[in-house]
Amino acid sequence: MRKTLSVVVVVLLAWATLPAQQPAQPSPSRAAAAPVRQQEGGRTSTSGHSPRQIRAVQLLTSRAPGVEPRVQFEWDQVSGAHEYLLSGRWTGTQSWTMQSREFHVTPGNATAWDAQHVTFAVSLPEGSHSWKVIALFAADDVPDLENATVVSFDLR
Repeated sequence: MRKTLSVVVVVLLAWATLPAQQPAQPSPSRAAAAPVRQQEGGRTSTSGHSPRQIRAVQLLTSRAPGVEPRVQFEWDQVSGAHEYLLSGRWTGTQSWTMQSREFHVTPGNATAWDAQHVTFAVSLPEGSHSWKVIALFAADDVPDLENATVVSFDLR
């Protein structure tokens, strides 16, 4: 009886964790720049606070061991936005611990900021990433991250 109960508990625990497991994704190719997988088309907010889409590209430069890879994000400019909130979450290659980071991207710290596009480059740790971007219009603007534009990718 005790052995049967132990087996049932183990099976139930394994079954309960299945929805949290995600399939591994292929790593990007080694070209001059490797595009990373993104959600098709992104999401556009009904309030107009999100770019139409966001793209992420791993910049493939030689780097010393222990140096994090560089990723360049690019999205469409939203008319009237004075800054963007770029918010990311990821799990590392050695652990399932969720990490997070956010950046306030402005004309002063963006790699490029013109009438059509914004680009922002940053070093990020290896792992499975999901990033959101949303436009901000005033200093007291509360970001609507539920309607943010999303990109997901594996960084190796």
